[in-house]
Amino acid sequence: MVDFTYSSNNARSLLDLCNELIAIRPRYTDRDEFAITVIQQIFADPSLDLLLIKPRTDNVHADALNRLNALVGFESTVFMSIYSNDTLFNEFINTFCRHCIRSTANNYDASESIFMWLLKQYLQYLLPIDEQRLAQLKSGNWFSGGGLSASSSSSSLSQMPTSPVTSPRRLLRPEVLAASSPLEHIPLRSGSIRTLYPRMLQFVVGIVNQLASLSNWPSVAQFQVLRNVLNHYNEFILSETEDAEFGSLKLLLLRFSYTSML
Repeated sequence: MVDFTYSSNNARSLLDLCNELIAIRPRYTDRDEFAITVIQQIFADPSLDLLLIKPRTDNVHADALNRLNALVGFESTVFMSIYSNDTLFNEFINTFCRHCIRSTANNYDASESIFMWLLKQYLQYLLPIDEQRLAQLKSGNWFSGGGLSASSSSSSLSQMPTSPVTSPRRLLRPEVLAASSPLEHIPLRSGSIRTLYPRMLQFVVGIVNQLASLSNWPSVAQFQVLRNVLNHYNEFILSETEDAEFGSLKLLLLRFSYTSML
């Protein structure tokens, strides 16, 4: 278990880094370039382990969490840039996963970390399990203004891995994506849902493919993050909704997830 002093020092380092990034933001005229800088500085730095930092109630930890959320939280302009760009989105997923894979955090530290807090925020938005979150997505223009076109959505899905996979990824086998990705099979009238859908799959499948890989000896933190992603996906698929078009989407995913396990 990480002691308080060690966690505080890491939180201070994160806070200083976030403040530096916020300070240099005006120098960037290209939002994508700034997003790349943020991804590399926060998630690719081997000296920084977000799974060893807890969102404690003291000022240093609270400020670090607030700055991190302002930079890469789901509703941040940086994440909007990431979401809107296929290359950036893939790079973000890869770097996000590598950060977790190299972590030295134990099960308890990982589950209580700022990294896990950030992951759960992404999952709650990309795979909403309550009507309030879904209503926020459908009523806003965040997704429709993100710049993700139908053609780029189809392109990103078509580039997904197509080789056979084994447990625990059988729940999200490529056959599920191939069969369910054409949006014309689902009566989705909402532009928000139409753009959310491909990214939702891309995010979850990208994380699962990397964290369930046996190419390297898995870390404890890696298992904990994978467990949280799969648990949330199961909860998302099985949760009830009064929204007809979103219900149709989840039924389709559930049907193919079930048949892929047979």
